[in-house]
Amino acid sequence: MAALILIDTATGLEIKPGDIVTDFRGDRAVMVGGEPPRNPASTGRIRVRDLDDTLPRAALGEASYYPGVFGAKWVDGATKTTT
Repeated sequence: MAALILIDTATGLEIKPGDIVTDFRGDRAVMVGGEPPRNPASTGRIRVRDLDDTLPRAALGEASYYPGVFGAKWVDGATKTTT
């Protein structure tokens, strides 16, 4: 299996560190990293930093979320199929 990549479920495009992502509330953030799932029962995580310093997660600097919060998922980089 190839390395896992994070994709936007709406567009199928890869999400990379530095990309702007939007959560289900419409709040925008910068993707700074993530952890792919360690087993088939896991969804992995995505780490983000807020663009707007007034949002609650801004106090944390970075925050970690399930990928679905940002309409994303980890897939096999070679085939773009869900793990």
